[in-house]
Amino acid sequence: MACLRNRIAKILIIVLLSPASGLADDSGIRLTDDRGKTLRLSEPATRPAAISTFGADVALALSTPPVAVTDYGIQGIPDYLASELTGVHGLGPRHQPNLEVLSSVRPDLVIAIGRYTEKDGDQIEAIAPLLALDLITVQDSLRAVELAGQALGAPAKATELNARFLERLGFDNVGGKPPNPDSGIPLGYRISLEALLELNPDTILLLPTRRQRAFTMNPIWPYLKAVRNNGVYEVPQYWKEGAGPIARERILDDIQRLLLTSAPTEPTNDE
Repeated sequence: MACLRNRIAKILIIVLLSPASGLADDSGIRLTDDRGKTLRLSEPATRPAAISTFGADVALALSTPPVAVTDYGIQGIPDYLASELTGVHGLGPRHQPNLEVLSSVRPDLVIAIGRYTEKDGDQIEAIAPLLALDLITVQDSLRAVELAGQALGAPAKATELNARFLERLGFDNVGGKPPNPDSGIPLGYRISLEALLELNPDTILLLPTRRQRAFTMNPIWPYLKAVRNNGVYEVPQYWKEGAGPIARERILDDIQRLLLTSAPTEPTNDE
């Protein structure tokens, strides 16, 4: 990876990814989620439910498969997790989970994205302890994995997953950091094509969409280095919720593969 990093000039990407706030003692597990609420578990959860792709991802990564999961609506369960979730109860779309089904499967923990559960939080907490998370930055992802590891009785494995992930970071996102990471919204940032042309990245990674990308019709678009050198790629769906350990690894694999394909060629001693 060190060699790869030295060969890459610029890249424009957005990656979803603070120490965890949790204690374990003789009285059980106490965690503080991203709402600032404290949840208590008498013992590690063994039947988590996921109102988020992250919840399903982290539960599988920590070897505690979820008993119920939400989906992307008409797009269903994300493809990269589907084979591991065969037979698992569906809760419907993540922004409107079916609470009757959730109650029927008797989870002992619900791992959720906070913005999906704001209106139903009290009802969900009547069913099971709710671990509500905000996943915008890399630090959010690391903290969320640590919290899930404590809740699921696998803190050492969660720490290992985070350490392995950090060892593989090292690219330069010329777009910079999200403008308001503490607010949670927007999830990314806006950039004009004029500003993008000034940054002129070697590689541009596009999130999947069913809509026409109007910016590709702008006369500036063909002048971008990434466009001229065929360095524009559409990434898979899991990039949209990439904070889970499995998604993170896949995203880094994608980055490495795509950058190896598009990295500038260095001159040899013979040239």
